[in-house]
Amino acid sequence: FAEPISISNGKKGGENGQRCWAAAISPFHSEDMLIGGDTWGIYRSENGGNLWYNVSESFEPTGVSGLIYHPDLEGVAFAMISNDRVAENTKAGIYKTTDGGDTWRMIQHVPLTLRETFYNMTFSPKDEKGNRVMYAASEVDGGLWYSTDNGDSFQLIGLKDKQIRQLTTDSGGLAIATLSDGIMYTADMGKSFEYRNKGLEERGGKVSVRSVTINPSDDTNWFCLNYSNMYESSDSGNSWKKICTYDDWGMTEQQVFTLVFSAANPEGLATLYVVFGNNVTPYAYSKDYGKTWNEPLVDNELAMYSQGTAWPYHPLTPSPLEPDVMICSLDDEIYKSIDGGVSIKSSSSGLSGYRAVDWWFNPDDPYDWAVGCIDRGVLRSVDM
Repeated sequence: FAEPISISNGKKGGENGQRCWAAAISPFHSEDMLIGGDTWGIYRSENGGNLWYNVSESFEPTGVSGLIYHPDLEGVAFAMISNDRVAENTKAGIYKTTDGGDTWRMIQHVPLTLRETFYNMTFSPKDEKGNRVMYAASEVDGGLWYSTDNGDSFQLIGLKDKQIRQLTTDSGGLAIATLSDGIMYTADMGKSFEYRNKGLEERGGKVSVRSVTINPSDDTNWFCLNYSNMYESSDSGNSWKKICTYDDWGMTEQQVFTLVFSAANPEGLATLYVVFGNNVTPYAYSKDYGKTWNEPLVDNELAMYSQGTAWPYHPLTPSPLEPDVMICSLDDEIYKSIDGGVSIKSSSSGLSGYRAVDWWFNPDDPYDWAVGCIDRGVLRSVDM
């Protein structure tokens, strides 16, 4: 489907996909982007999201739960690919591209199911020799993996019994947000772990953390989410203090999922985003590290569905190159911000359309028709 205003603005038909689960922006060119969905594989854009095309012919599974570009090797990116909630699929695992995303090859089989969007791959900072460690994780049964050869091979660390939700690194090691054990930290590529949960609320005798992220200008300044509160640490997660509750955002515990920072601007300041999944508000942003929050201005003029809102578990991905550039998903259309999250605008041209299952036409009015769609109920035309 495409709205007339979309066509008049040079947009292609099919302005919407099924559920979007992952997104990545190149650290070399912010115009290069990848997105992944639950049923439609991977799409690529080379012009900042103005036009997308599918790049899924070289792999069999259709679901994508993670995407990341290599920070040093142009054109190299990785995807976590599976089928919807089928961990036994032998084609599920970590895939790699060396041509920007046009072709992919499987590197490592990992038991992987499509779950809520989370940041399941990351790179360490460079060591004294200029090398990085890549980490990848599966929330259910797949465990934690690492690579020291730019993702050409992976070794299993373990943690298959942990519910891993997010990975992030500082200058010393890897921080892991888990639903089962709070925040786990390793400084030796998984040979040993320590818990960094002091001050975090327990529930049912355990600490559950949905998300952990680190200030890009100060890697001792950490932020995390549990089921009902947001916390801040000024000592690399060794102790925490509560800085706000979900009530402050008008959300329930089922509606808050992820924290993520933008890159720092030339003054060393970064935007902190909290991603919602409440079908109303996509996210909130803070320019003062969580002290105050604002909701974005949403421009739906070019959207296929003008009432599009946030679908649970959608990704939000800032550009590692341009601090004010960010892409996210609303109602599974891709939206883009160029002002640090203050406003977002539909940028989905070329994506696969709604999955239509039935049509209805009013025999007395050619402008009155409706279509039933998977996951979206019934849409009715208002102007054509």
